[in-house]
Parts: sequence; C-alpha cells; structure tokens
Amino acid sequence: MAAWARQGGNFKARARSLLAEASIGRGQKGVPPHRVVEIARDVFPRQAVAAVDSGAHALAVAAFWDSYEPKGYLCSSGLVASGYALSAAIAAKLALPERPVLAFLGDGGFLRCLADLATAAWRRVPLVAIVFADAALGLSRIQQERRRYAPEGVSLGTMDIPKLAEGLGALGTEVEDEEGLRSALEDALGATLPAVIAVRVRPTGYRRMLEILRGKALDR
Repeated sequence: MAAWARQGGNFKARARSLLAEASIGRGQKGVPPHRVVEIARDVFPRQAVAAVDSGAHALAVAAFWDSYEPKGYLCSSGLVASGYALSAAIAAKLALPERPVLAFLGDGGFLRCLADLATAAWRRVPLVAIVFADAALGLSRIQQERRRYAPEGVSLGTMDIPKLAEGLGALGTEVEDEEGLRSALEDALGATLPAVIAVRVRPTGYRRMLEILRGKALDR
C-alpha cells in the first residue's frame, strides 16, 4: 500500500509539473482545467464530498481531487453518465448534511441537469456546482481532432450559465481566473442555496492534460 501511495504521489507531482509548464506563455484567457480542481481541493475542507460528471474534466478531478474520508469521491461507472454529478451531489448532501458537497460538471452536463438544479434550489440544498465552461463537448471534440476529423456537433454556442442558475432559484457567478475562482468558492461555502460557479477554462488545456494523465507525455 505504501509503495502504491509513493508511486501515485510521484505520478501526480510529475503530471503537475508538466501541466504547469504547458500552461505558461500560451497567452490565452481562462483557467487550466487541472487548476480548477486543485483550487477547489485547497478551499474545501478535507471531509468534503465531490461528485464528478463524465467529460474531459473528469480525468482532472480523478487525478487531482484527494479524498480523505469514505464517500469523498462519487462518480458513475466508467465516468460515462453525463448529468450524473449534480443529482449525486444532491443525494450526498441530503444523506450527509454535515459535509460540504460539490459537483464537477462540463457545460454540456450542466445543460442536461437543469431540472435537478431546480429541485436543489426548491429544496434549498446548499451544494456547490463547478461548471467547466468552454462552450463545447470537450472530450468529443478532442476525439474528433485526434482522428483528424473536422469538429462536428460539439459546439454548444453561447450561454449565460449564471443567469440560467439564477432563473431556477440558485446562485450563479462566472469567473475567468484563479483568484476569482478561489474567492467564489470561499463565498459559496457559506451559502444556504445551491451555488453554481461557471469557470472559463482553456480549451487547449484539455488535450495536453489527457496526454499527460494517460501517460503519453510523462517520459518527455
């Protein structure tokens, strides 16, 4: 067990180093996807419960969200159920009201669970939903690019996620940098309603992240 822990720690440290290097000097706005998870882990207490949806962001959550207590990480089998995270987060908060709960979703997954958000607002369930916002189905887009296909059917267009959340009775905000994300998360921890934080992420960061976390870039 100790050897596995050391190997996992070494892998994570190497991946963080490569991802940090890849994030420098790109001249793009937005937060690198892995930093969204790291900042959330830093802000939320150790007993927090995280539920994760399917999508490119799911690999970042699996790699960089550390769970310190049982039931601290919830995901669907194979990370293939888009729309899972918010309903799982609602159930977790109702079952474990003393523990902070957050859901990690892509913007596509967010659109699939608006009814769940309305239910959470109606029940006044104080959870936090972090939406990785890049106006696309990121994992599908990456798969098309890797096969040299023209992107087709993966753009979600423009949407105002905070307004959608507020229209359903939840709290909503949007951030574009790490400082804004940290501040929004700290505020959301004390909220008495579901709080939705849309984080503008760098779309190009996903492909590099997938390469690194799947091992293809760790020997470079």
